Amino acid sequence: MTYMTQDAPMKIGDRIKFRAVTRWSGAAVSRVITGFRHDGMPLVRYNELPDFVVYWDEIIEDGED
Repeated sequence: MTYMTQDAPMKIGDRIKFRAVTRWSGAAVSRVITGFRHDGMPLVRYNELPDFVVYWDEIIEDGED
């Protein structure tokens, strides 16, 4: 499954860097895409959450790294 962002296609297994805005942190982190939500937003494992949704405006770098 591949989804297009503004700059590059993304697929499961790709690494993305994003600004994780949570109650615990606002740091930039890098995680592997584990799936996609019904509307195409990527899902990652973050802070013990198996399906953390990364919104488009939080992504700093995407694609195959």
